[in-house]
Amino acid sequence: MTTPTITPKPPYYAVIFTSVRHDRDNGYGEAAKQMLELASKQPGFLNGGPAFKHNEAFSFQVATEDQAETDRYWNAIVGNGGQESECGWCKDKWGVSWQITPIALIKEYTSSDLSAAKRAFDAMMTMKKIDVAVIEAAVRG
Repeated sequence: MTTPTITPKPPYYAVIFTSVRHDRDNGYGEAAKQMLELASKQPGFLNGGPAFKHNEAFSFQVATEDQAETDRYWNAIVGNGGQESECGWCKDKWGVSWQITPIALIKEYTSSDLSAAKRAFDAMMTMKKIDVAVIEAAVRG
């Protein structure tokens, strides 16, 4: 396990999540550009003020390429004042919920082989941070 880094100075999330893009973004890159353009035209778009507290009704899901990327995001969030939860879920130090989800897990629990999908799902249900090798072993039976 990697040692968590020291909490970076703001902007916190920009330090954790790099601008590295993958070819398989399925159009999300263009959608993100449009969302940024809209948000920049909305004063206070992302600020609900102190009356609105974070809860699980709003969360982020981060699809990761491999175990190393899963570990990096998980450790950056949990290791800097965050909190582990179940099935790949964690909260950062501000109470924002994150689900750090390896693409391998999504592929396995949505498989057309329903027995293998159930084994992947059942294995996930025993975890906090998702362990790709354990998921793959469960799928193999």
